[in-house]
Amino acid sequence: MKDMKGNLKKGITVKVKPSVAIKTEFMRNGWSQEKLDMKLNPSRYENNEDDYNSLIDYVNGKGYFFDWGHVLEVIDDTVWKDGTKHIHSYSAQWQFSLDDILSLAHRHGWVLEDLCRACEKWLYQMNIEIPISMEDFSTTSCFSFHVYETDKKQFKLEAKKARRWLAKVFITEHVPVLIDLLTKELSSNVPGQETKLQ
Repeated sequence: MKDMKGNLKKGITVKVKPSVAIKTEFMRNGWSQEKLDMKLNPSRYENNEDDYNSLIDYVNGKGYFFDWGHVLEVIDDTVWKDGTKHIHSYSAQWQFSLDDILSLAHRHGWVLEDLCRACEKWLYQMNIEIPISMEDFSTTSCFSFHVYETDKKQFKLEAKKARRWLAKVFITEHVPVLIDLLTKELSSNVPGQETKLQ
């Protein structure tokens, strides 16, 4: 499975905005189109501090597009104080959004959290050897991978290795299997009928 836009292996990103499936998820949870616009374009609105912006990573989002959805790449460089020392913390996160599967899940009465649990279940059962940290749930993705380091040089090295593994192994070998398993699980249920995970 090749990148359709951007190059994950080389770390060449493109601008990423939330997909229709992600926007639908928020609207199903009571967000209006105006609130979506406000959260995605905070500089255009005054008094945009009413609550945490769940879509903050998309405001200046960069990542990669594939035929099955997108991967949002979030790079962060934080400085925090530990006593008298200032410590740098570097992180990279790759948030996977299986947009076509999320749209199908919506038609079967699922929400993103249900899809996240299904992804977690199947990824566990697939018994994949994952060389980087994985998170199962966020408000905007099915699952994500991340690296954290306090040394900048080590961070760059780890992020490069993670990108290479995600591009050459995870996306190529495991994402198609995961999508197939999720599609079969969803299609074994009647559309529009609430589907419960086992």
